[in-house]
Amino acid sequence: MVDHYMVTIPDWENGTAGMTFEQEYVYRKLCEFIYALDDTLKDDDRANARRCKMSTRLFRKHKIALLEMGKIDAQDGYIRNRRCANELQKIWDRSEAARVKAAKSHVKRRANKKINSPTSPKKPSKFNGTPVAGALANEVTREERKNPPIVPPKPGGLDQAIGIWAEVLGDRLKTPPASAKRAKAFARRFVDEFGSSHEAFRQYCQQIRGSPFLCGENDRCWQANFDWALKPANIEKVVEGNYEQRAGTGNMTPEQALAGINKGLEDDNG
Repeated sequence: MVDHYMVTIPDWENGTAGMTFEQEYVYRKLCEFIYALDDTLKDDDRANARRCKMSTRLFRKHKIALLEMGKIDAQDGYIRNRRCANELQKIWDRSEAARVKAAKSHVKRRANKKINSPTSPKKPSKFNGTPVAGALANEVTREERKNPPIVPPKPGGLDQAIGIWAEVLGDRLKTPPASAKRAKAFARRFVDEFGSSHEAFRQYCQQIRGSPFLCGENDRCWQANFDWALKPANIEKVVEGNYEQRAGTGNMTPEQALAGINKGLEDDNG
């Protein structure tokens, strides 16, 4: 469907010279309907008369006059105009050319993206400053970094990790149930952050246990949970010791307690 078209005023004036006002009006409306319907305006006098807002008898009279002038054709049950047909064909050709160009451009961009994709080594485990077993660096493409494959943990990975959490922290923090969402998150962190090592995860849980703040000894009585502990930003904070000296406020001066609480809120929100 074409919702607008160009009219060259001199051509229109020359083409409608000798027409009456009503004949020119009907001619213009028929051209508009041909454009709007993509050259499929049916030769239906009653329907076209309604479109032109006049009686069927009067419309038929003007249509016959336009046919005799050669301004329109009525063939195969349709009303057509040569100029409209030519302009519509140009519009269709431009549209098809743009579609083909866009498709080629899309294919070219994808090909260049694959060719020029930089590579980067896989991040090793943070524990003790050295890679943990299974965290050897390897090259990955940009596409793989954007949508990293989910590497399933070793047999019993999530269940074993929850068991370690319960063993180390069960008397201090809530032990979570297993779920598909939690298993997906753990699978990625297990490889990227813990080098597929349950021992590394155990060390991490022991670091959490060593922080009174993370175990609820804070002004808000807030406690870390399993899902919080799997977020990369939080793993980095725990491993770097940001929470080791953050305990409850019982043995602090009011000024120290307030400073500790404010720092905790900034770290946790950051």
